[in-house]
Amino acid sequence: MPETRLLSDNLWAVCFKLLPNQLEGAPAPQRVHLSGTFNQWDETSLLMERGADGSWGARLELPEGEHLYKFILDGESWFPDPENPLSVDDPHHGKNSVLELGRLSGREQSFLVRDDLHWRAVSSPRRLEILEFLLSAAPCSTAELAEAMDVAADGLYHHIRILLKAGLVREVGEVCRANRTVPVFDVAARELRFQPDDDDRLPSLWRSLARRAERAIEHSGDTPHLDPLFSLGGEITWLNEERIEKVRTHLAHIKRLFAEGRQDRHGQLVLLAHLMTPVERTRTNSS
Repeated sequence: MPETRLLSDNLWAVCFKLLPNQLEGAPAPQRVHLSGTFNQWDETSLLMERGADGSWGARLELPEGEHLYKFILDGESWFPDPENPLSVDDPHHGKNSVLELGRLSGREQSFLVRDDLHWRAVSSPRRLEILEFLLSAAPCSTAELAEAMDVAADGLYHHIRILLKAGLVREVGEVCRANRTVPVFDVAARELRFQPDDDDRLPSLWRSLARRAERAIEHSGDTPHLDPLFSLGGEITWLNEERIEKVRTHLAHIKRLFAEGRQDRHGQLVLLAHLMTPVERTRTNSS
C-alpha cells in the first residue's frame, strides 16, 4: 500500500513502492515504470528508482480523490500493486489498483443491501443517480452535486437524507459556502451487493431502472430513434464461464468510461441501462 502524507488541504505526498519478493512468478525487472490516471496511463513518463535493497520507488504529489495505477515491468508486463487490497476491473481482464486520498479513504468495497430501509433507498431512479455521481464527484456538498448532475439542488435534499439514513451515503466533512458551513458527502461503498434470497425484490430494482430509461426517452424529443446515439435491443445466448468473465470485464470498462464522463462533463449526456441474468426455459405446449 502506498505511504501517504498530507502536505496541504488538498495535496498529498505519496510514496509508491514495489519490493522484488512481491512479484510472484515474474523475473526480476531491469526497470519499472509507474502508470495511472494521474499521468493519463503514460507508459514511460514515470520511471521508478531502484533502491539498494532491490526495491523500486517513486514519489508523487497528488490531489484528494481516487487514483488508479499499475506497475509496468520492463515495458511489457503490467502488475497491480500486490500490497494494495483495493482494486477495480480493468478493460484487459485484469485489475487496476486503487488509491483513495483524503475524505474518500473511508469507502468500503461493497455495500450489502439487506433490509427494507436499504431497499427503499435504492428503489428510486434519482437516488441511484445520486450514488453514481457521488462515485465520481465526491466529496461534495449538495449544491456541488446538483451542479455535477445538472439538476436543481432543492430536489436532492430529501433523497440524500434517505440515503444517509440507510447508510449508503456518509457525511465526510464540511465546507464554507456563502458565509455558512454545509456538509459534504461521499458514498459508503463502491458497489452494491444483494443477498441470494432477495430474488423477489430484484425485479423492483430493475423496474426502477426501467422507469429512469423511460423518462429519458420521453424527454429526448419526438424522434429519439433517429439520433445516432440511440440504441435499443436485447440479446440472449449461451455463455460459458470464460465468456461471462469477458462480458463482465467489458461492462467494467464501460462503467469506467461513464465515470470519466461524469468527471469532465464533455459531450452529450447519455443514459445506459443494462440487465444480465440467467434464463430458465419453461417448455409448455402451445395452444
